[in-house]
Amino acid sequence: MRVMLTALLCVLPGLARGAALGELTGMADSVPEIIVTAHGKTIAKDKPKRACPDDYEKKKSGDCWTKAALFDGEGEVLAYAHPAGWLVDPRCFADRRFTAQQFIDALSVASKKMDPAVSSEKGGCLGDYNPEWARELKEQVWSLRMVVQCPQNFDATSRTCADEASRDAYLTDAAGRSRRAADYYRMITVRNIAGCTVAGSSGLAGTLFHETLHGAGADSVPTEEHNKAWEREQIHFIYDRVYGTEATCFFGKEANIIQCRQAAGYHTDAPRYELCKGFSAVFTDMPPGFLKH
Repeated sequence: MRVMLTALLCVLPGLARGAALGELTGMADSVPEIIVTAHGKTIAKDKPKRACPDDYEKKKSGDCWTKAALFDGEGEVLAYAHPAGWLVDPRCFADRRFTAQQFIDALSVASKKMDPAVSSEKGGCLGDYNPEWARELKEQVWSLRMVVQCPQNFDATSRTCADEASRDAYLTDAAGRSRRAADYYRMITVRNIAGCTVAGSSGLAGTLFHETLHGAGADSVPTEEHNKAWEREQIHFIYDRVYGTEATCFFGKEANIIQCRQAAGYHTDAPRYELCKGFSAVFTDMPPGFLKH
């Protein structure tokens, strides 16, 4: 089960970008031995990494590295700015539960699912089912400052695979003065992910996609209700837009027709409900599993 947390948290003075590659490579101890970029290129630890320009967020030009102090217990580290907009904790690339390549692949799959230019046949989803929402969601990953962290002190007995929380952000200038940022940032935290990477699940990619939907405010039910998915009857569960969109995008016609319509009809004046033809029409309750449908 995945959880969305709504508590508002403050962090220590925050995001400061390196102005030169020299500054970035000087923080080599903060990055793992091998990093794989979103384009599949392996970067050795001693090879310079491309520094993010000061306006990379404005220009939406990721696949670069920037200093950040947003991650729990990490202080200032060198973080990876994904081409789709997520700012990634370097611990995610050194996590023993998955390889760096698997993590990058998961982000790539999640980004395709919400890319308006990628069809379902090529690994997309919302580009077909709801292109208006896809365009908005793609923009929100940048504008809402989606951040992904992978702390290693997660509770191994918890059923929570990951969660999302809006956090207060502070920016620090060269003189050490901090100021509150204009907006919150959305922190996606990978926790006891094992339960969501079993055979037949949507895996790490589905988890990241799911929590990104939370961060973008796509919820259609209260958080407490969403977090008790397995206690809800099927007829109520299928109206949960976050679970429904995840099911539609990762399981296709195995998802329920109402779940498909939840995804196709959100934030659009021209819902493509015809694409939901042939989806499951089972409305009676089903045994708990990774994902009811």
